[in-house]
Amino acid sequence: MRYPILTSEATSELASRFLELEDINLELIEDKSRWIGVGAEVNFKPLDRQISRMKALHIEFLSTTESKSDADRFEGRIAGPVHSAIMACDIPQEALDDPGFWRYLALTRFWWFVIWREKRAFNSRNSSRYIRYVNAKNPTVTVLIRTFNRGRLSLVDGSYDLAYAAPMATDLWQSHILPVNTSYSPKVTRAFVDRHARDRLMTNTLRSVAKSINRTNTNIVTIDYSQEEATDYINSHWQSSLEESTDE
Repeated sequence: MRYPILTSEATSELASRFLELEDINLELIEDKSRWIGVGAEVNFKPLDRQISRMKALHIEFLSTTESKSDADRFEGRIAGPVHSAIMACDIPQEALDDPGFWRYLALTRFWWFVIWREKRAFNSRNSSRYIRYVNAKNPTVTVLIRTFNRGRLSLVDGSYDLAYAAPMATDLWQSHILPVNTSYSPKVTRAFVDRHARDRLMTNTLRSVAKSINRTNTNIVTIDYSQEEATDYINSHWQSSLEESTDE
């Protein structure tokens, strides 16, 4: 299957230009992009049909008090629609593993979301501050990839509720799940997010629990855990942290 990509250089050039224009130019993107692979072209229609709904969710979110204090909540809210819409396009695995493909998607369909989510960096107009959020070199940092994976890891029986179950969850997802081996197991991730949403820990305690989980993951293969085993696994780490806090 053939799919479109953008080089890192083209992405940097286009991002700078779009920030100056305060809008995107699809013709410019298509001129800079190229299609690779063989066979039929990827069909983006299922994704395009959902973009207006995602933008409507964003407008709705902007009218809430959360929009000023917890932008991560919308990242979680849109994670499900992003994941389901992209998967509906039957994107080949090689495209999902290609940074150039994610750059293309970010600029053609999600520029509005990316620049809003990391607006401080983009408002600086300093490419050294903002380009990492769109160039797909680090999947934990790049906004669209991390949002897609947040949805993927949260999916349970057709529901993505866990993606936004916990408020103020930037540290949880971007420090303690996505960049470490906890994310290798969707079931452990789900148990972790669910417990944090129900029994929120202070930042330092959460950090300690997350490090303990990550350390144990190097010695125990958790990817094959059942959901019950994953829940017991997370609960045991939680209980240990609470006991240690009591001892102190």
